[in-house]
Amino acid sequence: MAALAHEWMLVGLVCLTAVCGMAHAQEAAAPPGGTPLMADLPALVRPSEDERGRVEIVQAGPGAPGFERALRMTSARAGAEWEAGVVVRVPHEFREGEALLLGLWARTVSTRNESQQGILNFHVAQGEAPWRQVVGMKTSFTDQWQRLWARGVCRRDFGDDEMALKLFIGDAEQVIEVGGVELLSYGVGYDAERLPRTRPTYAGREPDAAWRVEAGERIRELRTAPLRVQVIGRDGRPVGGAEVRAELLRHAFDFGVQTTSRRLMADDAEGRLLRQKLPELFNAATFGNDLKWEPWVGDWGSNFGRDVTMDALRWMRANGIRFRGHCMVWPSFRFMPQFMKEKEGADADPAALRSLVLSRVDSVAGWTAGYVEEWDVINEPYDNHDLMDMCGRDVMVEWFQRARERLPEARLTLNEYAILTAVADTPKHDFYEETIRYLLDGGAPLDVIGLQGHFGAFVPSPMRMLRVLDRYGRLGPKMRVTEFTVGGDDEEFTCDFTRDALTVLYSHPDVIGWQTWWGVDRFVNEDGSLTPLGRTYCDLVHREWKTDETLVTDAAGECAVRGHLGRYRITVRLQERAEEAYLDLRKDAEPLIVTLP
Repeated sequence: MAALAHEWMLVGLVCLTAVCGMAHAQEAAAPPGGTPLMADLPALVRPSEDERGRVEIVQAGPGAPGFERALRMTSARAGAEWEAGVVVRVPHEFREGEALLLGLWARTVSTRNESQQGILNFHVAQGEAPWRQVVGMKTSFTDQWQRLWARGVCRRDFGDDEMALKLFIGDAEQVIEVGGVELLSYGVGYDAERLPRTRPTYAGREPDAAWRVEAGERIRELRTAPLRVQVIGRDGRPVGGAEVRAELLRHAFDFGVQTTSRRLMADDAEGRLLRQKLPELFNAATFGNDLKWEPWVGDWGSNFGRDVTMDALRWMRANGIRFRGHCMVWPSFRFMPQFMKEKEGADADPAALRSLVLSRVDSVAGWTAGYVEEWDVINEPYDNHDLMDMCGRDVMVEWFQRARERLPEARLTLNEYAILTAVADTPKHDFYEETIRYLLDGGAPLDVIGLQGHFGAFVPSPMRMLRVLDRYGRLGPKMRVTEFTVGGDDEEFTCDFTRDALTVLYSHPDVIGWQTWWGVDRFVNEDGSLTPLGRTYCDLVHREWKTDETLVTDAAGECAVRGHLGRYRITVRLQERAEEAYLDLRKDAEPLIVTLP
C-alpha cells in the first residue's frame, strides 16, 4: 500500500521555485538568516476534485494573518492520512546536517473528527519510497488561524527534486485551510534548537497547578478507605507480631483498553504478548469493531466472526477482565449491515425497521449475556439519527428497555464524542444533555453516560474537563471515558496529558472508569518493555494508586492501612504459619478477620 500512497494525489506534483515566501505578522516571523525554498503555495497548486476530496484556492478573509489566499483542502471521508491532501516537489539538493524550518498557518473550517479539531500532517519527505522525512509534524487545531512550526536536520544527502512538501489530511472527514507556507534552509551546521517549534500544551500542566492538590484530596476521599485486618489464632485469641501483606490485585475503578478478538486469540508472538500484558496492565477491555452490527453478521469478511469473538470473550472472563460491549445500535444507515442499507428510502417501513433493530439487540445480547458487564446501547446520536428520523425519537427508549430485558445485570450506556474533548461549549453539549434527560424522562434504563475522549493536540485544561464532568454528573447516571486517545506526535505532551486526564477522572465522584482506544501495543514494546506512555500509565495506576503494604499486627492482633478501593489479596505470616485471604475493599468495608492455622 505504501508504494502506491502518492500516486493518486488530489493535485499533480509541481515544482517549487526558490523565491521569497509571503510576509507574516511580526509575531509569526521566522528567525533571520533562512533561505526560502518555496514560493506562494496557492500559486503552485491546481484546484481539483475526486471521490476522496477537493482542493481549492480561496480568499483567506480578513482574519488571516498576513496573506490573502489560502489552500482549502477537503477530505471526503476518514481513512489513511495520505488519501487526501497535496504533494509538491521541492527542487533543492538537501545536504546532511542542513537545518530546516517548515511553517504554515492553519485553521479548521469543519470536521467530523471526534476532537472537533482539524488534523494535518505537514512535512518534507522523499517523493518515493522509502519516504524518508527531514522535517514536519502532525498536529490538530481549532477554527482560529494558528501558526505551526516544525524544525529538523537532514540526516543524509538528498538529490535535487527528490524531496516533496506533503500536506496530508485524510485522517478525518474534514475541511481545513492552510496559508502562509514557508520552507526555509539555515544551512549545514546551524543549531536547529534555535529554530521555533510548535509544541502543544494546556493550562494546568504545571507541576504546582492548584487543581492537582484538590484532585489529590478528592482521590483520597473518594478512591481509598481504611483497610483493617485482625489476625486471630485457632483458639480465637488475637495474634500480635504477625506480618500482614495487603496487595491490591484489581482496582474498583475501570482502567480499560481496546483490542480485537482475532488479534487477542492469535497463536503467534504478538497474540501471546497481548494475552500476557493486557491483564497485567488493565482490568477492563472492549473490542473496537467485533461486536458492531456489520462485522457481527459477516459483512466485513473472514477477519471477523462470532466464533473467535466468543472465544475472546471467554478469555476475558477467565482472566478477570471486566468487558464493555460496543455497540448495539449505531443509528445511521452507513453503519448498518447491507440488508439494512437496502431498506433506506422514502418507502421504508418504520415498523419493520423497529423490529429488525430489536432483533439485533436480542441477538447480540443473547450471545454475550454473562460475558459483557456494560453495553453501549446507542452510539453517537448527534450525527447518526437516520433511525430516529424514520421511526420516531422514542425508539431510543425502546432500545434501552429491550436491552435491559435481555441483560438485566449489565450497565447500559449512551456514547457520544466531542463532549469532554471540546475546548468550549458547543451546540452538541446542549444536545447531549437534552438527549440524556429525554431518555431518563421516558423511562430508559440509562446507567452510564459515555464520553468518548478522542482529544486532538489542542486540548482542554483539567479545570475545563472538571466543569464538563460536573455538568453531566448532575444528570444522575455515572460517567466514563470510553475511547481515550490524544492526537499529534509529541510524546511528552501525550504522556503529560494522559497522566492529567486520568487524574481528573479518578478524582471525580461520578466517574467509574477510563478506557483507551489505543491498543496494548501503545503501552508495551515488542520485547515486552514499557513505552514512554506505558511508563507514565504504570507510574500512576500501578504505583501511585496501587496499594501494596506490609504491616505488623499489634497486641490486639490488628493492623490497618488506607488503601485504594478494589480486590485485595491478604497474606498473613508468623514464623512457619501462613494464611491467605481475599478482600473487596469498599468505602463501608468491615475489618477482615484472618485465622492463622
